[in-house]
Amino acid sequence: MIEPVKINNFSCPNCDHLLSADNKFCPACGQQRIEATDSFNKLVGSFLGDYFTFDSKILGSLKPLLFNPGRLTKEYIVGRRVRYISPLRMYIFISLIFFLILSWGVSGSPLKANNPGDEVFWNSLFGNYLPKLFFVFLPLFAAILNFLVKKTKVGYFSCLVFALHFHSFVFFVLIFYLFLSRILASNGLYHINTYFLLTLFLWFIVYLFISLKRVFNISWGSTIFRFLTLLFLYFGLISCTVLIIMAVITFQGG
Repeated sequence: MIEPVKINNFSCPNCDHLLSADNKFCPACGQQRIEATDSFNKLVGSFLGDYFTFDSKILGSLKPLLFNPGRLTKEYIVGRRVRYISPLRMYIFISLIFFLILSWGVSGSPLKANNPGDEVFWNSLFGNYLPKLFFVFLPLFAAILNFLVKKTKVGYFSCLVFALHFHSFVFFVLIFYLFLSRILASNGLYHINTYFLLTLFLWFIVYLFISLKRVFNISWGSTIFRFLTLLFLYFGLISCTVLIIMAVITFQGG
């Protein structure tokens, strides 16, 4: 028989930090003080409070992520973090959805439209290899960026936060593109689909440039140089790696 857990009214069950009688939340770990004698309404209220707090963090994080390049990264660096979703959690959540959609093979993608070949090949590339590779690419992006902005002394961690936010932005926008491209493709509007994809790519480029300028506060000339160098090194690395993977998949027969 499992014995009920005895709750010490003067210490936090989570971290054993001593609590005063008026502490509703633990000052050490932040856990709410809920005891076995509390009412059902309080337990439900605690659950709903956690849910809507997380929901408000989603809304409060997506707006600056999409429309205010560099804002989330600057907020995180200066220490204003509680109001936003953590960069790593945001990246994992958004990238998971993005690669799941890719692995399912959205028929509206221009890649699907222009290359109606072996579906197993593309599913292997998008569903198996790329999601894993981006967990390597992302810290490499941060390492390259850290090298380029070394004189600003922001540190690798800040560059990693920048990388998480930028990639989250790209994947989030591409999620909506995949659904929109399916609608366009179903109506035979492949040319519009291609132009729209090009527009998104330009948006990503401008977003990255503005983010670099805002977060690292360097001159326009230095920003342009570091921006072009980052694009050349990072996207060159991605392109070469993807080509190698495609060759490996082809050699292995998908």
